[in-house]
Amino acid sequence: MENTVSPISLVNIDQNVVAKLGTAPASSVYSRLNVTSTKPSVLARVGDAIAIRIWEAHPDGLFSASGEDSNTIAATVSRDGDIFVPYAGDIGVTGLSEKQIRARILDELSGKASDPQIQVNIKSSPANSVSITGGVSRPGQYPLQSGELELLDAISVAGGTHTPKHETRISLLRNGKTYELMLSDVFADPRNNVPIRPGDVLELSHLPRTYTTFGAVRTSGQVEFPAETVTLEQALARAGGLNGITANNKSVFLFRFESSNRLASAGQKHTQSKTTPAIYRIDMSSPSAFFWARGFEIQDNDVLYVATAPAAELSKFLSMIVNPLLGNAASVNVIASE
Repeated sequence: MENTVSPISLVNIDQNVVAKLGTAPASSVYSRLNVTSTKPSVLARVGDAIAIRIWEAHPDGLFSASGEDSNTIAATVSRDGDIFVPYAGDIGVTGLSEKQIRARILDELSGKASDPQIQVNIKSSPANSVSITGGVSRPGQYPLQSGELELLDAISVAGGTHTPKHETRISLLRNGKTYELMLSDVFADPRNNVPIRPGDVLELSHLPRTYTTFGAVRTSGQVEFPAETVTLEQALARAGGLNGITANNKSVFLFRFESSNRLASAGQKHTQSKTTPAIYRIDMSSPSAFFWARGFEIQDNDVLYVATAPAAELSKFLSMIVNPLLGNAASVNVIASE
């Protein structure tokens, strides 16, 4: 069958398909955010409180007092984006990191203070905080200190979540865009444990994953994932197995919208869109099929269908489920006749 005949990919599950497509892919917020491994710096913003500590080599220096060799100055970023430092005047700091502010103060005090050494600490403020809401123990706004928080750190600071990681959805709002992934995806790929930036908003919500079974199985209906991963073998078992009276064990089908890139990587037919309607078929009359079913993972919103006759029942299935979505009766007829 040529790609031009049908937008539906019919994939026969075998050892090679299990090796390429059997494991459910983890979402990658890392790639979508295009982050690096370098943690972002906290940058000064209007309203920020900044602590400046200045040491001088000479005990009679400008900032020495009461026998101390250092002095701490509390400054607040004004609406004009400045802070005031004695003997240095107003210094523009908005958008600067602690290191950059330190360099600017040193430059302004050059020739005035005695070999000054300076420490700068941008204190907490709404602009330099992360907001964490939803299914955490202690929702609220948490300050970022020098950008050291990563995604899992932030969730931990907020008391963690009480829902299983494979049922916990994380929504990250950054610069007006929302990025979503499951908490389990962070553990599956450590690169998803992205650095948190000032102004980020995190929302955690409980999102149970489900799949649906119907046709010639003993128990039809929608099923919640009982664990982080569920294989095709386990899904059939939870449905009570094939109905021995009506089921055709050569015609077990699984329907999903599959990533076109994943299908392409396995040499399967696909559309030019991001996803392709895919029907996976497995012949359970083959002894090897039980091993293949054990290595093929179910994904969220999958539909598992067991027919009583390969052609007629699949045609009915496609007409009921796929045709309303694609509006392509010719595709239904071609695939059903394979």
